Amino acid sequence: MVTSPSIQYKIDNLCSFSINKTILEVTLNPGLYEKADIEQILKKLSEYASGKEFLIMINCVQGARTTIEGLRRLAGQNAMSYALAKAYVLHTFHQRFMARLYVLLFRPNKPVRIFTDEKKARKWLDDLLIME
Repeated sequence: MVTSPSIQYKIDNLCSFSINKTILEVTLNPGLYEKADIEQILKKLSEYASGKEFLIMINCVQGARTTIEGLRRLAGQNAMSYALAKAYVLHTFHQRFMARLYVLLFRPNKPVRIFTDEKKARKWLDDLLIME
């Protein structure tokens, strides 16, 4: 798949993200993401999406983690308003455990998949793009 060059952004010390024509890729910095942090990130991502929907890939580096309240915020309706689907790339037991809780407890209304390999996550998103 050929993509246009991406534009890079930062949200304070929380994360960085890039947007190209179809994929919004977020890389979380190490640290504990509480509800307020998640709200700040979601607000900025929504602003940059400008009403468009993107395929989302979220790269959680080792050391990035969240609370149950952070998960609850990620499950809110406006947290998915700019997403066609989300692929989470996770590296630690804590991240995978919280992701399973997220899917089981909050049942996202759009496709969400959990990966340990970035290439597989990107392929899944690319396959979804082809199907549209």
